[in-house]
Amino acid sequence: MKAGAVAADGEKTKSATYSAGQIFVPPPAISGVQNSTGTPIPEPVSVSPGATIYLVGNYFGCKAPNVWFEHLHNGRIKQTKCKILKNLFTNTYPDPKGKASCMNCTTGASRVPVEIPAANKIPDGGFLGFIVIDNGLGRDTFDLTVE
Repeated sequence: MKAGAVAADGEKTKSATYSAGQIFVPPPAISGVQNSTGTPIPEPVSVSPGATIYLVGNYFGCKAPNVWFEHLHNGRIKQTKCKILKNLFTNTYPDPKGKASCMNCTTGASRVPVEIPAANKIPDGGFLGFIVIDNGLGRDTFDLTVE
């Protein structure tokens, strides 16, 4: 299996190759960002360092994805790992019990809670940044400025 790379300008790049007879699992797709109460954060999305946000989208499969923040520093793209706070799976979305995260393993609809790195971990305040989610098969990006 081979996953596609993320373009340096943050453009969404998705690709994957599959062997014959293999079950197709789609690459992830970020459809939006929510705050802790579930309210969508309108674009352009700007958050504070250390904030908790929720990535909403299709991350089919019951494995916690990898998430990191990419930002421009001295003309170069840098990566800072984000912390997934919890990855609890339920059969409904959103979770009626108010759990931190939920995923419907049939449809792939999910809400993954992510802690943005602290200010001292992001040079230049994270301007011109974006967040990346990777489920092991592919990647998706979402424009996000941390300031």
